[in-house]
Amino acid sequence: MNNENSSYIKISSMFTRNVIILFAIIFIVNIIMLHSVFINNSQLKINKYNEIIDKAIKYKDNSIFLDEKGKKLLSKNNLWFQMIDNSLKEVSSYNKPLEVPSSYSPINLIHSYKYDIANSSVFIFEKQIMGKKYSYLLGFPLEVVSKYNIQYNTSALENLLHGKFIFILLINIIIIILFSYFCFSKKIVQPLQKIIDSIVIISKGKYNLNIQEKGLYKPIYACLNKLSTALNKSKLEKDLLDKSREKWTSYISHDIKTPLSSIKGFTEIMKDSEYTFTEEEIKKYSSIMYDKAVYIEELVQDLNLIHKLKNSAIHLNYEKINIVQFVIEMKKEILSSPNFFNRKIKFTSYSDVLYINADAKLLRRSLSNFLINFLIYNDDDTNICIDIIKNNTDIDIVIKDNGRGINPDELPHIFEQYYRGTNTNTNSNGSGLGMAIAYEIIKLHKGNCNIKSKIGIGTTLVISIPSFTNH
Repeated sequence: MNNENSSYIKISSMFTRNVIILFAIIFIVNIIMLHSVFINNSQLKINKYNEIIDKAIKYKDNSIFLDEKGKKLLSKNNLWFQMIDNSLKEVSSYNKPLEVPSSYSPINLIHSYKYDIANSSVFIFEKQIMGKKYSYLLGFPLEVVSKYNIQYNTSALENLLHGKFIFILLINIIIIILFSYFCFSKKIVQPLQKIIDSIVIISKGKYNLNIQEKGLYKPIYACLNKLSTALNKSKLEKDLLDKSREKWTSYISHDIKTPLSSIKGFTEIMKDSEYTFTEEEIKKYSSIMYDKAVYIEELVQDLNLIHKLKNSAIHLNYEKINIVQFVIEMKKEILSSPNFFNRKIKFTSYSDVLYINADAKLLRRSLSNFLINFLIYNDDDTNICIDIIKNNTDIDIVIKDNGRGINPDELPHIFEQYYRGTNTNTNSNGSGLGMAIAYEIIKLHKGNCNIKSKIGIGTTLVISIPSFTNH
């Protein structure tokens, strides 16, 4: 809330400061304009041109003409000159457009003055030469001087234009528009547009934003960058999960299809009426089909179990267990199996009695699965040790070996569903769900698993379970 208020204060302070600056600029400009209007109240340069041309008109040998100074002035400023006598006929001209007539009727001359002719605004002046009066026309380009015929009430217009009100008002409006554009637009509108554009980019699924975090909206830019990074990470994780799911589905399909193919093959042979089976063959084929069926049944049970574990749909039958005695009995049971009859496991505990709250059946499955994996994926001469250590609130069951180790790229996936490592020479007939099930069981007991491994050095698995409590 404090951050939001500080942002509002910053915006308000900036707005107030800019408004003050705006009015200060307007006031200064108005003073300058008023000074220009009232102190330096010069008119257009028409009268100045007239004074120069008037002096440049020369008379010689009954001929009227302009001197060189007058011609240069007209040529330089794209003006034209025409002198007419009292009969309104041309007696001299210079730089005159072709559209300008050589003689006028009174009405044409009046129209030439009121309206433009040859894209020029015309001004008429008088010149007396040798006691005779002449009129001369000066034509100015329309982009320099334009005239409009307007009918109005003089007193009303004077009141309206008193103090050059409209002119000053227009200048003020222009200043406000320009100031608003260059100041407010750059500091407020443009950054807001940048934020909107960034949101649009994110909405299109492009999460590679890297906005420079500066200015008034720096916290917003930082949030957008964090959001972009989080969404990009989520997208990568989703892609990885989708690939894992596809791979998992492929493995399940393969592991179900393979034993079914064997069962189907043997049943096709056995139903062949042209072939007579001995009792020994029937027992052999039946035993193979039974083993395949049991494998499929166990696979389905594992799938059902891990689904329940993932969704916390299993009720734990908690009981007080001496984990030391529990692990010793489990070790003996595993080593009594023909598959591991010649293997050895070293066991160490600094206390004979350490209690935990656990579901004995599920915990046995989890710990035995972990231990069997250490036995299966190592050579017969590998040293395997189990240590039980009491910490502050947890009991750690540490299983370690000096065996082959696990590839670093495989280690993060070791507890994933349907994962099978590659660093083994053993053809495992497992479902690929054992480690995932064992891990989920420990998590269900509010425990944790941490595994470290190096190729050629060995693997260490630490299983932490909360120690016994009466609650």
